[in-house]
Amino acid sequence: MSRTKSRRTKMARHEASNAVPASTRPARERLLTEAEVAQWLGISLLTLRKWRCQRTQPLPFLKIANVIRYKESDLLPFVESHMVVPRSL
Repeated sequence: MSRTKSRRTKMARHEASNAVPASTRPARERLLTEAEVAQWLGISLLTLRKWRCQRTQPLPFLKIANVIRYKESDLLPFVESHMVVPRSL
């Protein structure tokens, strides 16, 4: 067995022994780009960036190595928090 193959086998065994069963792993949440979020909300990309930079809207975001992402699960609560219910006459 070659050295490289031996290393791969050892790594595979190590990963398998440390693997978390799929039933206990948290579901992987989709992270959206700025463009996707702006389109989903029906606003311009510039507006979304202004909201984020000026902190005028409570829409959480992630900044990972200078890349902005939004959790898909944060969008609906954000929209629902802006719901206006008309008063009855």
